[in-house]
Amino acid sequence: MVEDKEKDKSNYYGLDVPVGTWMVAVKVDNEAIWQEWVKEGKVKGFSIEGYFVDKMKKNAEDEMLAELAKAIVKQDGRTKSGTRVVMESYSDYPEAVRNNAKRGIELNEKNGNKCATQTGKVRAQQLAQGEPVSLETVKRMASYLSRAAEYYDENDTSACGTISYLLWGGKAGLRWAESKLKEELFAALKKELGELQE
Repeated sequence: MVEDKEKDKSNYYGLDVPVGTWMVAVKVDNEAIWQEWVKEGKVKGFSIEGYFVDKMKKNAEDEMLAELAKAIVKQDGRTKSGTRVVMESYSDYPEAVRNNAKRGIELNEKNGNKCATQTGKVRAQQLAQGEPVSLETVKRMASYLSRAAEYYDENDTSACGTISYLLWGGKAGLRWAESKLKEELFAALKKELGELQE
């Protein structure tokens, strides 16, 4: 991460980037790929996927619940009273989520299947077929869809940002995932408070 524009290595390479920019260097070890694909311009870039820090907009109630949850649930997935937090799977997402995933698959096929990571493509198949998804996947849906909303343009059906967003369930997927996470948190807190009262 660039912390000082003058002392950072990016400046050495003649790159004028703002403080806070994430920089990465990549070396292509395969000479044939370097010459035939990169140097010839057949490949203009590539996509990487990472799971870093998510910024979530929370109202006062959400913040209070998050703090309460932290106080109740220990890092090993057990509550302070020793109850194991069960990781369930869910397939009760609305038809709109399935339809968005199907639409994303169709649009991606029309565009040569060039959009999205393999994870996004697998996710779309799961959602389109109504398969159950884990709580961890629900979290990833909420995280990705909230971050990627700015790249979604319903009027530009050839844009990878739009296609990728649909593959993950689109706006309906975001609403469902956020609702499911709140529902699960309330249920866990209610159970834990009941145990503590006993």
